[in-house]
Amino acid sequence: MSETGVEATGSVLLWSWDGTLFAALLLGHLLADFVLQSDRSIRCKKQPGYFLGHIAIVAGLSYGLAGIWQGWVILLGVGLSHAVIDALKLRFGGDRPGAFWLDQAAHLGVIVVLAGLAPVVLPGDSLWVGWLGEDRWREVLGIASGLVVCVWAGGFVVELSIRSWVAALPEDGGRGLAKAGRLIGRLERSLIFFLVMIGKPESVAFLVAAKSIFRFGDLMNRESRKEAEYITIGTLMSFTWGLVTAWLTWWFLGL
Repeated sequence: MSETGVEATGSVLLWSWDGTLFAALLLGHLLADFVLQSDRSIRCKKQPGYFLGHIAIVAGLSYGLAGIWQGWVILLGVGLSHAVIDALKLRFGGDRPGAFWLDQAAHLGVIVVLAGLAPVVLPGDSLWVGWLGEDRWREVLGIASGLVVCVWAGGFVVELSIRSWVAALPEDGGRGLAKAGRLIGRLERSLIFFLVMIGKPESVAFLVAAKSIFRFGDLMNRESRKEAEYITIGTLMSFTWGLVTAWLTWWFLGL
């Protein structure tokens, strides 16, 4: 385990930092919140079964990815904190954008604290580090976390950001396939992530050009202009999110 920080004397704990555990807990949280949580489970989260199921998933994933089988404190720390934070969000925040960001910041804060205290309170090293080596395992965690943030979390953020414009769109339920826009966005950001990771970010320009050509006619058509503008705003947000998160992942991995 890598340790940095300030060492104290006497009975005061040593504040340390385990970057690999941080990456493992972060990936567990991201998978549970953005990949394995369906629309139905989000809508029904106030029901005890759905709520407790979500808590079990995030705690189990965090424990498994940490790979420290004696580290029961991970199960308790992640599970209890996630339950409290989500309950507060359900009670006071609802689905407002500010509540979402506060919720994610609180979860991230808990992960930072657990990673900081890990070398003191957790016994042994990660099983995955023993198998793959710390550098390789951290690389796997970094790429997976970056992909989830880019593709799945990005879609949620974009939908949340443009939700206020939905009321201005014409009521026409017959146009478009159900959830097709969400799938298209995920595919776009997946391609962006892949292109940046292989060192070909300039190829993203072709995606932008292709999307612009497809929507040019709608922008010129007054009857569908509001819908085209709505889609264009979402596309630009999606591309920006994809590029920024892919570049941050690339920087984190030192590629």
